[in-house]
Amino acid sequence: MSKSKPNIVLIAIDSLLADHMSCYGYERQTTPFIDRFAQDGTLFERTYSAHIPTTSAYASMLTGLDCFGTQVVALRHKGGLRQDMKTLPEMLRDEGYNTTCVGFTGNPSSRGFDTYLDYQAWGSWEEGRLPKAQYLNDVTLPELDRLCDEDKPFFLFLRHMDPHAPYLPPAPFERMFYHGDETDPENKSMEPVLAFKPFRDFLASWLPPGISDKDYV
Repeated sequence: MSKSKPNIVLIAIDSLLADHMSCYGYERQTTPFIDRFAQDGTLFERTYSAHIPTTSAYASMLTGLDCFGTQVVALRHKGGLRQDMKTLPEMLRDEGYNTTCVGFTGNPSSRGFDTYLDYQAWGSWEEGRLPKAQYLNDVTLPELDRLCDEDKPFFLFLRHMDPHAPYLPPAPFERMFYHGDETDPENKSMEPVLAFKPFRDFLASWLPPGISDKDYV
């Protein structure tokens, strides 16, 4: 690492809500490692996402512009970023940095990295219990070793997807906060949720069949 230019690791996590993180006061101990990290760092309490969809939010994160400035306003945005905009990896590359992006390959908002690496995907509800973070780590750690061996500072961007649907916690976490019977036929709490067709179609694409308790979801 250059003495004057620090290495930078940016960890982004899709679908992680502050109101369900214990470091922000949530009553369940959901984020112990992030809590520990926050104790030794800076915890921002008034931070706002530039936009809701992934593509436009990351475009803003990596350019410093809002969605009107980037003109990326939709999840399925077509085309790349405007050529007159510079992304963070492009700026850092101009300053002599090695730049690597893990888990955001092929997205127009991630323009400018030297290296793009992907990791094992998932789709069905059975795969929702897979250790997605571990898949990313398996790809990231060798790349981190390579970057550390280079005689240049580096910028490493990691896009984690663990909380993103299909989300079904792997063992032993699936029973950490829930001790009921998620398929109890007497429990009708999911009926109002499933009565709304967009929710019903979305949940049917990844939720195990027979779930009747909304607290489980």
